[in-house]
Amino acid sequence: YPIPLRLVGSEMCIRDSRHPDRLPVADHLAYRGGRAPTAAIGQRQLTLPGVSSVHGRLLAYIASHKLRIPRSDSVVMDDMLRSARAVARGSSRAFTVGDLPYMSYQISNEEAVRNAGDFIQAGMDAVKVEGCMVERVKAICDAGIMVMSHLGLTPHTRAKLGGYRVQGKTADQAKVILDQALRLQDAGCTFLLLEGMPRESAEMIATNLDIPVYGIGAGDRVDGQLVIMHDLVGLFWEFKSKFVKRYCEAGQMIQSALTDYVNEVRDLQFPAQENFYEIKDEELEKLLGQGAGWKHDK
Repeated sequence: YPIPLRLVGSEMCIRDSRHPDRLPVADHLAYRGGRAPTAAIGQRQLTLPGVSSVHGRLLAYIASHKLRIPRSDSVVMDDMLRSARAVARGSSRAFTVGDLPYMSYQISNEEAVRNAGDFIQAGMDAVKVEGCMVERVKAICDAGIMVMSHLGLTPHTRAKLGGYRVQGKTADQAKVILDQALRLQDAGCTFLLLEGMPRESAEMIATNLDIPVYGIGAGDRVDGQLVIMHDLVGLFWEFKSKFVKRYCEAGQMIQSALTDYVNEVRDLQFPAQENFYEIKDEELEKLLGQGAGWKHDK
């Protein structure tokens, strides 16, 4: 793999020969607690113009719950690997993280390592593991694969949490999550993602860790932010979480454009003269001479 085992705290800066412009993990670790947080985007494929050329520290996270499948725990490895390959092809600079889907790592250490390895072979730089899966995280890290752990609101186990509820709202809850985070850090994880937490609880956890801590709905006192691409640009409109800011309404723009296209085709407005390819007059005369069964209107 392009990055050696447990790079946390290392001064090594190894670039991936497959993507020489991609920012190495050391660049992310160096900004731990810095003034310029990392921006992370969750997406199933990087095909939108400009995404792959965004400058600065960009982390692309393969989001399992934006595959148009109703529940994230219904996603399987084949779904995720297709998305991982698409993102890897479209991402030249971003550090990429593949989200291990439900039941792809819970069964055994061997299963967890095998599926994590499949993500790396698909072009990912690291994998994400939900929950306080200390033994699984250690096994994956011992195999030389970087891990982003995920605590707080964990969608795979939302039923156990009572639904999509904010976590760490009490001092006792926050201390439990901190203890989990410290155990995962000791197991070798390189990053931590906190989801759905008050900013004060997230800050307390981040302050007590040595690894970068990113937030998705965890306030502004962490090392970086993760928002799903569809939410950022308005491609998902069934609901909008409180922590999301929409920077444009791309879904409405696309829907309007498609409606205009259909109407213009039906009204014979498209294609128009400016959309036609030209033929020279002499070639047109030859063509008309050969086609006795049809007429051409200039």
